Amino acid sequence: MNYHRDGFMRADANGGGSANYEPNSLNGPVQRAAFDEPPWRITGDAARYDHRDDNDQSMQAGNPIAILTIGIATMLALVLLQLITVGP
Repeated sequence: MNYHRDGFMRADANGGGSANYEPNSLNGPVQRAAFDEPPWRITGDAARYDHRDDNDQSMQAGNPIAILTIGIATMLALVLLQLITVGP
């Protein structure tokens, strides 16, 4: 089962304004375990990774700034400010 829309030669109502994504709060489609792929045998069991378990993607961008000293961070901020206001 899939929820693809706007396919080639689509001649029906095309789902109208209903949600075709998940998660949603509009009583749209939900993920069903019956359609999950079985684990693969490699050197252990492998299955789909649930991307919702580790949802801290903004931390990666902040890590380089967090390790800077106050002096270096101030110098970096001044250089960036000059680049933004004056240009290279």
